Amino acid sequence: MLSLAGVGFALCLVIIGSLILSNPGGSNGQIVGLALDDAGQPYLLGATVHLPEIGKTYTSNGQGFFRTDRIAPGSYRVEYVVGGQKVATDYATVAQ
Repeated sequence: MLSLAGVGFALCLVIIGSLILSNPGGSNGQIVGLALDDAGQPYLLGATVHLPEIGKTYTSNGQGFFRTDRIAPGSYRVEYVVGGQKVATDYATVAQ
């Protein structure tokens, strides 16, 4: 049973790696992250992630993860909003 879980984990890593390395959008990239609260725990489904420079908003999934669309290279302010209130600000850089 444990070896089956190891194989499944390795397969997941290969799939995730291929998604990261493939770049069908040309020079554009994505911001992928995890919305965490002050205690370091993920916001479970409901954190809104806002990129004010480009006017785009995304929502975290059931595990707190989010991923943007393909966006142009550059630095972006990332604002985390929960219950209509901004709870944190971070910065991310999309490289070419």
